[in-house]
Amino acid sequence: MHRRDVLRATGVAATLSVAGCLGYTIESEDDVQQRKARIDELESEVGDLESQVETKDSTIEDLEAEVEQKQSEIEDLEASIEEKDGEIDSLESDLETEQKELISKLYELGESHRQRAFKNWQDGGDLYDQGDYSGASNEWGLAAGQYIDATEVFAEAASIASDQGRSEVADMIESSKNRVQTSATAAHQFSLASYYYSHDNESQGDKHLQEGNSALEELDQYTLYDPSEIDSSLGL
Repeated sequence: MHRRDVLRATGVAATLSVAGCLGYTIESEDDVQQRKARIDELESEVGDLESQVETKDSTIEDLEAEVEQKQSEIEDLEASIEEKDGEIDSLESDLETEQKELISKLYELGESHRQRAFKNWQDGGDLYDQGDYSGASNEWGLAAGQYIDATEVFAEAASIASDQGRSEVADMIESSKNRVQTSATAAHQFSLASYYYSHDNESQGDKHLQEGNSALEELDQYTLYDPSEIDSSLGL
């Protein structure tokens, strides 16, 4: 080979060698740039994620604060409800006591009518024994009216007791009511008998006298309770 050819070959080889080295260097720099770009992209994504996490953390904190506030409100409401329940219990207790006292007062009123009726009854009997049939008729008529008033008051008291579920008290008052009602019937019949006797209508007088005595025989079927017994049954 001629020297020129050898030099040419050597130059070509050298050129290829340099070119190869340059090519490798260029490819490494591109790869580095791509990696840097990817890192920047990833760092940006990480920054976005951190921002989202911070936002979510803030939202969670707000929600937790809201939950605590709601829990506090619930506790306040529960305390208020307990307080109201206590007030309701107190009112119900007061109402129950007032209802008992109402029944007691009504029964006492009925008893006062009965006592006045009994006084008229006794006066009528005394006048009848004295032969004052007209006076006896008036007194027994007054007795019948008082007994009817007592019957109505006892009936109201028994109805209230029954509505409140106080069956024992209601039964006791009902017994007293039936007794005074029967007494009213007897007093009315004795009043009529005395009236007819005062007008010399003996047959009609005897008829009503018998009906009055028949009513008296029914009295033993019913018990007349003292007001103290009613109060005791009411728990007063």
